[in-house]
Amino acid sequence: QTREYIRTVIDRIHGVYSETPPLLGYLVGNELSESSIRNTDQVHPDMTQYRGSYIQTDSSRSATESFIAEMADYVIEYSIVAYNYRPLVSYTNDIRTFDDLRTPFLDFQSQNAYSYAVPYYRPGQTPGSKTGTLFQGWVETLKAAFPEQPLVITETGLSVSPEAPHIGPPNYGYGGNTEQEQSNGILQNLNDIETAQQPVAGAIIHEYLDAWWKSGLEDSYVHEPEDIEEWFGLVALEPSSDWYVTIPRQAYYAVQSKWTGN
Repeated sequence: QTREYIRTVIDRIHGVYSETPPLLGYLVGNELSESSIRNTDQVHPDMTQYRGSYIQTDSSRSATESFIAEMADYVIEYSIVAYNYRPLVSYTNDIRTFDDLRTPFLDFQSQNAYSYAVPYYRPGQTPGSKTGTLFQGWVETLKAAFPEQPLVITETGLSVSPEAPHIGPPNYGYGGNTEQEQSNGILQNLNDIETAQQPVAGAIIHEYLDAWWKSGLEDSYVHEPEDIEEWFGLVALEPSSDWYVTIPRQAYYAVQSKWTGN
């Protein structure tokens, strides 16, 4: 089933572009839970390595790591056979399972990193070498774990949900931020990444549009104010007479206030 899904995604992307797609790489998984990693490793203790056509691991891998290697190898194999294109491949880990998964066999390291998560999950984190923030310290820890591989922070950002306690700088919070704090905090995060002790390949903001899709397709057309996850966007969707228009969040609230008289 995973291989079929991989083929579907690759075919859709190449179906849009007549030439090589403007693609950084494929991520074969995102934030696997601790329980799924633990269960997979317990059920398949004999899976300790993978030797494929394009990706090989040593014999000290866990079952989950071996499976990631196998699926990454399949992404490369299918892309080459079907489209004569060799993409970069990685897996997206996060702070909760950083100690549970190691993927040095992939093309680059992909990590989701949020400033508000560091003091919660890593209370003993050493501050950053340049800015002194815990977030920069965590980014430097990530890079130090794989000094020879490029590191991409594939998610970082802040929610402006009103349904969470206000924390403020320097770590901000899981929601509860004002729009100005969201702006300041993201710029701070980017500066932390840019000035880290070792070079980081890049960062991606989560996310451009609000995450209305979090609970499935049926929920995707409605903004649920109580869902903190639906407030991470930099741009808001507002129904127009025809469909939806995308406008910067601050402009959205200005227009909304004018319409409602609030």
